[in-house]
Amino acid sequence: MLWLPAIMGVVTFAADRLTKYLVSANMGIRQSIPVIQDIFHITYQTNNGAAFSILSGRVEFLIAATVLIIGLLLAYILKKKPQSKLFGVAVSLIISGALGNLVDRITRGFVVDFLDARFINFPIFNVADICVVVGAALFCIYVFKSTDFE
Repeated sequence: MLWLPAIMGVVTFAADRLTKYLVSANMGIRQSIPVIQDIFHITYQTNNGAAFSILSGRVEFLIAATVLIIGLLLAYILKKKPQSKLFGVAVSLIISGALGNLVDRITRGFVVDFLDARFINFPIFNVADICVVVGAALFCIYVFKSTDFE
């Protein structure tokens, strides 16, 4: 039944690639389209760093770090063959999100961001970012759930 997380990973990766393509093909950089005025906009922004623009301009480092993290996760899966559905979903989301932003960094030299939650004054983000954050949260739940704290 762990093939379901793999399918989910492919779907979320495809959704990330498609949404970034649609935004970059149809909008100018810094162009903003209100979905709900002053609450949520689609705003085309580029980011040559990581989350919150940390490590800005360090694209080669971010590419290497992403490849390393994906490699470690895949090696763990191949070696341990974990059967937990929660683990499968968590890692699938992390890998699909990481791959989505990795493709941008390799092909463009920056990541396309466009989801603009203005009501909380949050940095602009993308589908891949959501996948990584949700996957990391689920991974933390998996670790705490499967660890004996006695």
